[in-house]
Amino acid sequence: MNLRFLQVAFAFPLLIVALFPPQASAGVTFTKVADTLTPIPGGTGSFTSLGSASIDHGRVVFVGSGAGGQTGIYEYYNGQLTMRVNQSTPIPGGTGGFTKFDIPSLDGADIAFQAEGASKQGGVYMQYDGKLAKIADTNTQIPGTTSNFSFITSLSSLDVGDVTINNRTVQFRTANGVFLGSPAALEAIAATIPPGSTPIPDQPYSFNSFAFDFSPDYANGQVLFAGRYVDFLGDFSTDGLYRWTNQLGVQKVLDQNTILPGQSAPVGHFLVSPTIDDGMSYFSLLSAEGLSIQQLTLGKASWEGLFRADGGNLQRVISREDLGAALDATQFVFFFAFDDGRLVFPGANNAWWNYKDGHVSPIIASGDFVDGRTVDLHFRIGTGRNLLSGNQVALTLEFTDGSSGIYIATIPEPSTLAMGATALAALAFLLRRRSRGHLGRGVA
Repeated sequence: MNLRFLQVAFAFPLLIVALFPPQASAGVTFTKVADTLTPIPGGTGSFTSLGSASIDHGRVVFVGSGAGGQTGIYEYYNGQLTMRVNQSTPIPGGTGGFTKFDIPSLDGADIAFQAEGASKQGGVYMQYDGKLAKIADTNTQIPGTTSNFSFITSLSSLDVGDVTINNRTVQFRTANGVFLGSPAALEAIAATIPPGSTPIPDQPYSFNSFAFDFSPDYANGQVLFAGRYVDFLGDFSTDGLYRWTNQLGVQKVLDQNTILPGQSAPVGHFLVSPTIDDGMSYFSLLSAEGLSIQQLTLGKASWEGLFRADGGNLQRVISREDLGAALDATQFVFFFAFDDGRLVFPGANNAWWNYKDGHVSPIIASGDFVDGRTVDLHFRIGTGRNLLSGNQVALTLEFTDGSSGIYIATIPEPSTLAMGATALAALAFLLRRRSRGHLGRGVA
């Protein structure tokens, strides 16, 4: 056998490894933001735990903790890791420093976050241009009432879901409603108090619950949120997805009476994960048929797909069939991130998956290798929708050795993957032809 053929033959597997390294699924590359060996900026020692991250055009913010009560929000940008706020940062309008932070929201270099302090202090805050300002806390009067926001649970001072920020205006939700705020003003988008204050579009009722669903989203002057009316006896409820703009107020996107595209009857009760992308409303819908949350986790529901609401029109943009092997028979897209037509979600094989332009591919799965360590994924329902920006995903990865880290996963575009596959196919074809040529001459 010709020596050159042996060189090429042995080089071919190396080329495959170079193009598709074992730590990257389908050409995905990973850039480390921080891990549990990284020194804490402005602190002592290394991080001992890392929370979920948010990303915007390569800038990443996350909550990190260390020994001795160290905790804070940290930023990675242009290869540099810095501290934004930590336990030594004075609480605006409060006393002492922060003791706990929730997932920060990011808009350019501005961040908004929920945080707590000693003596049940808690609120929503924004940091911009080096300034830290209070949006609302437990001493803030709820707009239109004489009551203050209350301390609801030990996990969440204002019972807030994801906080979102856009153009230095912050959206947050509490048990009392959905609110927009800035350092200068605070307004209720939809509220439960005073009772009857926000009528439900196309219903003879007013909202009295916002705590049953995933958090609202806010972008480009729109708030997308889920709301409900439940009677006091619990015998009847009506729920839906609604959109607010300053010009039009609260409008219905869909409710339990809406007939979806391709169906002949209303969907019944459902769960939605609202998100706004390029001014359009998107949501993932689950037909629950009135089942309990426990029954839902047993797969007794049907995932209807990802929908887009354009005015009064609903369009299914991604179906279960589109996602193919990314979902097994009992799975549905319970939470996700969506940006510029790209859907990122946890799915089959205990993996994060990517869908774009009709192509579905894994991003990372348990058992894959990153930084020489074996990945052991654990999905968090509280993961923020801000983990995706363009083709970059900010993922918190756990490893089998007990360590963890935050990484930016950069996903190649489908056209790039197709070119790579075509190049590999062409190379394999040439090697087969060359192999046959060498063998033929040897036999002769």
